[in-house]
Amino acid sequence: MYKYPVYALFYAVFMSCSITSFAVSTSPNVIQLVEVSALEKGSLAVSWLPTIDDNTPHKDLVYRVYLSEQANFLPDNTTLKLKKTGAMSANISGLKPATVYFVMVTATDNDGNVSWSNQLQGRTTATNPKRTAVKVHEVSASQFARSANQFKAGDYIVSREQGGMLRKIEATAPSPSANSRPSRLVKRIV
Repeated sequence: MYKYPVYALFYAVFMSCSITSFAVSTSPNVIQLVEVSALEKGSLAVSWLPTIDDNTPHKDLVYRVYLSEQANFLPDNTTLKLKKTGAMSANISGLKPATVYFVMVTATDNDGNVSWSNQLQGRTTATNPKRTAVKVHEVSASQFARSANQFKAGDYIVSREQGGMLRKIEATAPSPSANSRPSRLVKRIV
């Protein structure tokens, strides 16, 4: 009957189909883990550089921080310690003191694509770090010149001028003249 029955069938099927196009989403760029350092006894601070994704803004990327006592571990739910959205750092507590931990971070976009960081290690401290309070004196340049005996070696000053630069007085020495003020060696901190 039909001269080209297969061709007619193919044409009918093709004409009744709709073609849907879709965009392929890729994983976020690789995360660069930059620092793992001890904070308090049994805690670590982890920092990474922000990553980018083709469809998800940085503030919406979900970062997961994984820790293990084993090097070259594979992150899974047993090593997952923290989940944060749009972050670039995390503090993790409740860890064993004086222990080396290996850390990895993943970033997940809105489409479920995941990228992995490099692996770094950090060691928790056995005791809390000793902290010393430092008094900083706020002075103007003229006030600093007038107050000869007010400051001594080891004092910190911040000037009201010059953008408020922080300085440490390294040493004081008597001047050659008995009537003049002591001279100072001042080290710029910031």
